[in-house]
Amino acid sequence: ESLLSALRQQDELRIKDSAINPEAILPIELGGHYSIWRADEPSRLVKDIISIFAQSPQLPKILNISTIRETLIEGCASGVFVLRLTRPDQSIRTFWQEQPENRFIDDPSLEAVLPHYAELSELNPHLLVPGQLQGLGNGKETSVKEIFDYFSGTTSITLESHDLRDIPKVSHDIVKEAISKGVESGQLWLTDST
Repeated sequence: ESLLSALRQQDELRIKDSAINPEAILPIELGGHYSIWRADEPSRLVKDIISIFAQSPQLPKILNISTIRETLIEGCASGVFVLRLTRPDQSIRTFWQEQPENRFIDDPSLEAVLPHYAELSELNPHLLVPGQLQGLGNGKETSVKEIFDYFSGTTSITLESHDLRDIPKVSHDIVKEAISKGVESGQLWLTDST
């Protein structure tokens, strides 16, 4: 058995070679495990989150930087936080409930944003399919008003773990655009309930 393998087995050393739970990097007040993000901070630069694991002896020792990237990608894909990219022209691209490509994770302007502070710049129409998002509709059909209300920036849902998860804000125009794209692609059907 190698020395590294023996050290990995000692829990008190906290050596990690696999992704950690994305919720662990949230502010402690929001259920996180590490003091790397305060609840009054709307966002943290991803590069700072990655580097803090190398700088702080209180945090788990991450053997490979790609495991932190995996954690951030998983956190975005599961809706724990929003990833926000500011482009050189100052336009914004956001990611939520999706896995952004690795090239975005390495961008120095990429931020992880707490959902209750975030506003999405786009919305994947697939997310509006009934049953895709917990707390949206009844699983069979969803009204446009319910979609607007869900993405009002004031919605929180209760997860199976009994934790609350905030839903980011999405403007009505972006919601309408997502609905239109969903109808055009055949993912959504519009019906008249009158």
